[in-house]
Amino acid sequence: MLTLPAASFLGDSLRLDSRPELDAWRTMPMRALVVANRTVDGAVRQFVTDARPSGVRGTASDPVDIPAAYELDDLTYGILWAMSGFEAALLGDDQALHASLASLTASPGSPLASDHGLTEVSTMLIGSETAARYILGHRDHLGDAPVFWTREQRGEEAATWLFFRHKYRYLERMAPRRPVSTSGRGFCVPETAVASSPAYERVLMFLAIALMESFSIRTWVTDDGGFAHTDGFVLSHGRRAVIASLVRTEGASHLAVTARPGALRTFADVTGHVSHHSATAAEQAGQRLAATAEYLGLDASWLGRRCAQLSAVGTERLARPRSRLLGLEGLETACRFVAEQLVIIPRTRTAPTR
Repeated sequence: MLTLPAASFLGDSLRLDSRPELDAWRTMPMRALVVANRTVDGAVRQFVTDARPSGVRGTASDPVDIPAAYELDDLTYGILWAMSGFEAALLGDDQALHASLASLTASPGSPLASDHGLTEVSTMLIGSETAARYILGHRDHLGDAPVFWTREQRGEEAATWLFFRHKYRYLERMAPRRPVSTSGRGFCVPETAVASSPAYERVLMFLAIALMESFSIRTWVTDDGGFAHTDGFVLSHGRRAVIASLVRTEGASHLAVTARPGALRTFADVTGHVSHHSATAAEQAGQRLAATAEYLGLDASWLGRRCAQLSAVGTERLARPRSRLLGLEGLETACRFVAEQLVIIPRTRTAPTR
């Protein structure tokens, strides 16, 4: 990370003029960030961007313009933290991971090997893609409005929805087939998980929940730790359930399909209880997002304003992915939806930040 004073602050962006150390930094092959310092209203604030030149014709000697929306705070730090962590693990495993993904099958109950030498992130990605293919293979038997249960409790786990490209494609294909739907997704996020998570992780958790809502999937959040170890599943009421667990499963995915009445009743009881006792219960998506922010100890007005700012300029220059397995579609969809639902007028220069 290279930190320099901003040369100017015009409109909604800061400019760093070309200088030898900056030009050299921008040619680094690994992920590198440029941070501009600027005193605003007596306080030093920092603004961050990817060091690589923007655009096809960009060169390392061009001035660097950093949108004011890229101010370093819990939102932008969380995005960079997740992206850089995922990226380092996936690129480090690139050759072995490519071979593993090429040989993927959707065999029912196929476990993930724990001794293949891949990082935890790569193992998680393989398990996630295996589970996604498995569920999509049963999509036609799950009806128009399936109900989901997921095991993510912290931002590090939930951020996979925002950045793993296959998960965004999975959401597109699993989205309710009717505009008005009873489809929902339950989360178990105990208060202990909230209390032990830094703010930037809680922001990522919030954005993942917002992404679900953007696909017309109503979200429910329970603080009852008794549900923490419930298998992830997709339920079609009265038909069947697809079980797909990969979070906190110690390297082994759990995939199965069941139509047993007892199992279906159990899963229906879980979603029924959580939907009727959700800590974020509300009729409208925007109200649920505001309640989710409150439950996670976040400022809904700040989230709405900052997401609107990022939506206006895009996130490509902030966290441009280097791995073909990562993307920004989920993040940008979530930010856009939050900005729309919380109805906050974007401001970029004078508003205080967290």
